[in-house]
Amino acid sequence: MTDNRSCIAMALVVLVVGACAGCPTRKETITVAPDGAVAFALEYEATAAEFERFDALPNEQGGWRVNWTVKEQRDDGESTKLLTAKREFVAGEQLPRNFADPDDANPPLVLDFPTTVKVERRQDGVYYYFTRTYTPRRWAHIQFSVDVLMESLKETMDKPTDELSTKERGLIVQGLAGIETFKQLEFAKDALAESAPDLPVEHRLLARQALFDVYQEDYVYFLTAFDLCDDLGEKDQDKCFDREAGRILSEGYTAFVASLRTSAGFTALDVADFENAYERTQRAYRYTEVLGGHHFEIEVELPGTIIAHNGNDVREAEDGGNERIVWQFEGKAIFDRSLELLAVSRVDN
Repeated sequence: MTDNRSCIAMALVVLVVGACAGCPTRKETITVAPDGAVAFALEYEATAAEFERFDALPNEQGGWRVNWTVKEQRDDGESTKLLTAKREFVAGEQLPRNFADPDDANPPLVLDFPTTVKVERRQDGVYYYFTRTYTPRRWAHIQFSVDVLMESLKETMDKPTDELSTKERGLIVQGLAGIETFKQLEFAKDALAESAPDLPVEHRLLARQALFDVYQEDYVYFLTAFDLCDDLGEKDQDKCFDREAGRILSEGYTAFVASLRTSAGFTALDVADFENAYERTQRAYRYTEVLGGHHFEIEVELPGTIIAHNGNDVREAEDGGNERIVWQFEGKAIFDRSLELLAVSRVDN
């Protein structure tokens, strides 16, 4: 199981301090030539830490010409990095649908965007069809429970950090541990559906209860943890609370797996299959969570005159070429639903 303690610490910082000052941006310029060839020019801007959390990036192994540069400091003191990448495709060549490494065993976890360019010759001219569809990322099935639990913490979370008592800080961490517990249950449910689809439902319910029992039994312990951490400095208090919350999450996961062993007779191989599926599910959610804070800008230049599109804007190309259709959206736009980019142009005979 991936350690959830860092998730709690990060959530506490984000929720108390606020959202990041300047989110990662993903800009793509896609140019279609009259013969149907396609050129991609990408510009991704983010901090080094943000780039480390990307699901996948264009790379040389995938045939991209990649360059990294360091830009000026942001208002929050972080230095931004700029990734530029270019690649050309001949007419009819399959276009990329993601930036997964060629040897990546788990490409479905990454951002997926099947892209096609079709050229159709008619009596009145040559038509160019651009289509890109962003595959939906599962989100609401977990976020509903998160929102409900966060509402119970809202009054305490709204206080300035320097006004929070030791008990209130502990309650926040306890609440965040509860949120992570609900996430564990969702990850486990999806993992069992993948690794053991024929498992009778009673075994999943028994394992679910075993995890809940750990959290509920440790509820009283959490209250005593306030005294345990009270005499420490502020920084050490946070580490102390985080450590105790992480212990509960670890013990809850262990109890879940132990229940599968005893009630469902899981073998070591069954457990390994489940744990691999659990890690995949957890990682897919983590990628989606990060993706929600990204800003996308897609520009597409097609030959001839634009006939129709569903973009946000049309702007003239800086080099005096054809107009470009522009789509702008946030990563949350593909949470639980697909997003389709469509454009059609025509070159008259």
